Amino acid sequence: MGRFEVMLLAKQLREAHWEPAVGDPTVLGWATAGCYALAAVLCLVCFLRRARLIEAKRSRRFGLFWLGLALCMAVLSVNKQLDLQGLAHVTGRNLAIRQGWFDRRHEAMRLVLVALGVVGVLSVSGLLLVMRGLWTRVRLGVAGVALLAGFAVIRIAELWELNRFTKVRLAGPIDFSHAVELAGVVLIMAGALACLARSKSAVEPASRAPA
Repeated sequence: MGRFEVMLLAKQLREAHWEPAVGDPTVLGWATAGCYALAAVLCLVCFLRRARLIEAKRSRRFGLFWLGLALCMAVLSVNKQLDLQGLAHVTGRNLAIRQGWFDRRHEAMRLVLVALGVVGVLSVSGLLLVMRGLWTRVRLGVAGVALLAGFAVIRIAELWELNRFTKVRLAGPIDFSHAVELAGVVLIMAGALACLARSKSAVEPASRAPA
């Protein structure tokens, strides 16, 4: 990247009010970041206690599921205040300007959103396949992941001004996209708490039936 591109990116970052600092110092912003952090802790506890929560033959998949969620929730907690998607948006605008397709950016982003939607559906479907036999233990977590994937698509659409419906206020500072995000995190927390409330002896009856 040459000097001109660096200066252009810096100018766009200033105009977009993005900087490597707290990006959403509101009560809702901090509350959401805190929910992500709490979800990360609960998922990590599920991973650490997997030997007591499920039988050994299924503990590996069970543990990897909750460890993966713990890492994702931790990253999203930090990102909630750094707003790295804003940086990605500005960088994308800079790339569109440099490559000469800025005027066609909406068409390009619609294709990207469709691709992300397809990837999201395939990812959740793959997750369900991998976690077969454990559905009753992870269904709330998977539902939360699906909602957060939908929120990611909604957020990208909002950044590129392709979707204004989701900015409609539902209650106070909470709009539709915030509601989807919070619902996803709450479902993951509820799923982790439900797993922690069950012991290894509470596995599905089918798995305890004699051969």
